[in-house]
Amino acid sequence: MEITYPTRNEARSILTSIVNNNRKEDQFGSESLEEIASYVILWYQNKHNFNFATFVFTNALVDMFPQMGVDNENSVDGKTNFRNELSSEKIDDFFINLLGCTLDDFLTKIKKEEMEYKVTITSLGEPDYNPTWINDSDSFILQLLDSYQRFKEKKGMLFQKEDIMQVPIDYSIAICYYYFKQNKYLNRNICSNFVKTFTDTTNAILSTGILSYPDIEFDVLKDLSNPKCIKASFDFIKQL
Repeated sequence: MEITYPTRNEARSILTSIVNNNRKEDQFGSESLEEIASYVILWYQNKHNFNFATFVFTNALVDMFPQMGVDNENSVDGKTNFRNELSSEKIDDFFINLLGCTLDDFLTKIKKEEMEYKVTITSLGEPDYNPTWINDSDSFILQLLDSYQRFKEKKGMLFQKEDIMQVPIDYSIAICYYYFKQNKYLNRNICSNFVKTFTDTTNAILSTGILSYPDIEFDVLKDLSNPKCIKASFDFIKQL
């Protein structure tokens, strides 16, 4: 079985879709959200043969529901470990009770407001974008880094490499989306050049080569294939 890991936006989109499907988010206590996250982690681990999903789903939980009392992996990890021996059938039963169907079936449904974020990458169009198109928008990388770092500090959490990576990932997704909407096409080469530009900008700001362009491009391309992930990226940026 091929091992795959969830992107931060994939985790964000799954958690927010579940919450938004059921009730207002302020009706969920942190304990209920942690319980949902623990079942999602177990579902993901079983489905994708990936045993290290707690970190990304916990951080996604913090990103999308900052007012909740979740500030580290321990509580989510504890709930996940407590249920670690649950069968796939029991995990499915939890989501059937919560959503009316299995989580697999639930995530295949794309709502109208999510379809508005659909992007198609083709081989058509110009091989590169005009540099003036982004109009120095890479300068916003510094603002996003500062905002995200303050966001994590308010929660008493470290601003880690995975968080830093998320800045050029989210910004690349936003620019690719706007380019597609304005020009009616987006090809792999243009997408890759956006990613490289924003990765290089982030590394220059940090005065280090800490970020790997291929790793960031992999996540960006994976997220761009799913409208739910693109919407989750925008939803997170809006609250910074």
